[in-house]
Amino acid sequence: MNEPLGPLGVDPASPAETAAVERPADIPEKFWDTATNSVRVDDLAKSYRELERHLGGSVKIPGASADEADIAKFRQALGVPETADAYELQLGVNPGAKRGQLPVEYWAT
Repeated sequence: MNEPLGPLGVDPASPAETAAVERPADIPEKFWDTATNSVRVDDLAKSYRELERHLGGSVKIPGASADEADIAKFRQALGVPETADAYELQLGVNPGAKRGQLPVEYWAT
């Protein structure tokens, strides 16, 4: 009687099919399950989501060929005011100041 073949067209009970599968070179060990010889898809997806979240919150430093719009976006992400008069100077005592720091008159926020 003919037995059904596996997904690769090979008899699943054959020794070639049950032999250990090597981890592909482009899959890091932390995502490879040696017990099942397969990719840990849940771990891989979780890592990818965390990477996207991290990169989505980062600020890209404009390169030498950046235009004014890229530079303005970068400055805005850093909190740089659009004009010099938009800076707020607060004169007073800074409780966290240490000896040798700039005088109060030079502190900007």
